[in-house]
Amino acid sequence: MKELFFDCLRALKNYTGLRPFFALVIPAFVYLFLKEKNRSLRAVFLYMPLITGAVFLCPLTLKIYEMTGLDRDTYYRILWIIPFGLMAVYAAVRVMGKYKIAGVIIASALMVLSGRFIYTSPILYPSENIYGLPQCTLDIVDYLRSIDDHQRITVLPSSSIITSIRQYDADILMPYGRDMFNPILNYTHPVYDAFEKKSPIEMEELIEVSREYEVQYYIIYEALLTDMDPEEAGLTYLTTIDDHRIYVDPVMTERIAEIDRYYRN
Repeated sequence: MKELFFDCLRALKNYTGLRPFFALVIPAFVYLFLKEKNRSLRAVFLYMPLITGAVFLCPLTLKIYEMTGLDRDTYYRILWIIPFGLMAVYAAVRVMGKYKIAGVIIASALMVLSGRFIYTSPILYPSENIYGLPQCTLDIVDYLRSIDDHQRITVLPSSSIITSIRQYDADILMPYGRDMFNPILNYTHPVYDAFEKKSPIEMEELIEVSREYEVQYYIIYEALLTDMDPEEAGLTYLTTIDDHRIYVDPVMTERIAEIDRYYRN
């Protein structure tokens, strides 16, 4: 149980990053605890977060969570039901309403100091369509859907589109997600190691480990170096879209076809 408790704490750390966000949440909680008299608001902003936090940090909760088949890496999502943002904003509005100019200065300073300048982030890009996603992501997914009528297909995309591909089509499966690129989480994955951590990419090794995760389609950015042509390693070239070469693994295609035939018969 002790180990599970520390896992709960690690999940909390991964969720918050232990960033200055709590410079807003903790003072807001204390202020509302002392000043808020409305019972309904106290239930939402005080009692519910306390109960949810206690349940989240309980090792038995994590054990039950895993027993239901859910991934421990998603355990932090329980905290999504706590209205941290609303709590901070509501407390800030109350402070500004009561203390006027001083309240505005204090609340604004806390908001600025607890935030980050996100507009230089590499995952942000100019909007090119109504989806607010890179157009090449849409073009690649639309192409794959045009040649494969399975509801779910597994692809291995380059890092340049991995953050946006499932925002456009949630039925596109990948061996790993964007969390792999977050150094705070310190995740590891054999396909990620073979695809992102080696230059040049050793294609035979990549294909071998990717087949264990049923990867059928490879989306390889043209600038990436490979130790051999992907076709020599066993892939079949399909097309190039916006500097991304798309390949299919005929071995996985045949495996999927065998599964289809089995269930049809």
